[in-house]
Amino acid sequence: MKAVAPLLGVFIILSGCLSEGTVDRQPRIPSTFETLQTALLLTDRFPNVTVEIDYVEGKAPGRESLENIRRALLEVAQKERVTLLEPAVIRDVVPDRARQWTVDEVHDLDRRTRDFPVAPGTYGLEGTAYLHVLYLDGEGSVDGRPAAGLEGDGWLALWPDTFNHTEDDVVPPHQIYPYPELRETKVLLHELGHAFGLVNCGIPMVTPREDPDSRCHSTSEESVMYVHTDWMDSRLGRFTGKLAYPTWFDDDDLEDIRAFQRAYSKG
Repeated sequence: MKAVAPLLGVFIILSGCLSEGTVDRQPRIPSTFETLQTALLLTDRFPNVTVEIDYVEGKAPGRESLENIRRALLEVAQKERVTLLEPAVIRDVVPDRARQWTVDEVHDLDRRTRDFPVAPGTYGLEGTAYLHVLYLDGEGSVDGRPAAGLEGDGWLALWPDTFNHTEDDVVPPHQIYPYPELRETKVLLHELGHAFGLVNCGIPMVTPREDPDSRCHSTSEESVMYVHTDWMDSRLGRFTGKLAYPTWFDDDDLEDIRAFQRAYSKG
């Protein structure tokens, strides 16, 4: 049984967001049945959320990233109670930096390792939403494209090897991230944003901003849903050489979520 840490509230191609992957998301409006967006965003139905975190040995999540997903669920999703299960090692996966995980392989791992009291495809039960976060070795792969993060059916997956480089790695200069903990937060919250249904991929947009060349991504450099994740892919990075990760949701993202909550909350 995993230890529980309750938290209460009154709470990518490696240089491009394309690599973080979009898993066949189609814009959809909730009906009478439950969706991931209703479980995560409709607090009147699901005031609580439990997050299970599992990781391949040596790929444990950073404390800052876990604090930020907690904050996002409290402040953005407006959950009343966030419970982060103690991160647990996935014992039957031997770390391999050369491994490429397909979406189907991550999906199977999610089903094999999750500890939730709900059936696959069910996202909430008795007022509690459930989300599974996986930190894996190597990198993700979507149609042969490398991925730093992916969002799937009730799970988020991250590949720290894509942004935590060692001295032995041969990495192009523009893919060396000077602040890997911020890069991790960026990828984690970006995938959480996909789970929320942003941008136009689960909940409607109030202000149109979906990138015409990259579905489910924002054209706003102020948003964690911005299409690029390379720190030199923004104007700030190109002209100043300074860190330019957007690591939070912008006003348009928040307005989409609030509009969805107003439209579909029972109150």
